[in-house]
Amino acid sequence: TTNWSTPADGPTYPTQWVDNNTAHFTGTGQTITVNSNVRADGINFTGTTTTVAQGVITARLFFNDGAAVNVSGTNAASIAANFNAGSGLTKSGTGTLTLSGGNAITGTLAVTAG
Repeated sequence: TTNWSTPADGPTYPTQWVDNNTAHFTGTGQTITVNSNVRADGINFTGTTTTVAQGVITARLFFNDGAAVNVSGTNAASIAANFNAGSGLTKSGTGTLTLSGGNAITGTLAVTAG
C-alpha cells in the first residue's frame, strides 16, 4: 500500500507497506487509500487533515492487539476505510480522530486524549 512508512529511525516503505508496523503519516491534506488488506500495530498522524480512505471494497485495515492511533497537536485525521480491531483500539494525542466506514471493534475503544 503506497504512502505507508515506519518511523524515521527505521526503514521506510514508500511503495510497499510491510505488515505489523506502525504507520506514520506526516503530510498535509493527504489521502491514503487501502487497496489491499493491511495489518498495523497502529497509526501516528502528525500531519494535518489526513484521511485513510477505502479503495478496493473488499480491502480492510486490521489493527493488531494493543493498537493505538495517535493524532498529534491540533491535527485532524479520519479513518474512512473498513477496519477491524480485534482486541480494542486506543486513541491518543490531542488531535481529532473521526471514524467512519465499516468498522468492527471487539473490546474497548479507549480515548486517552483529544
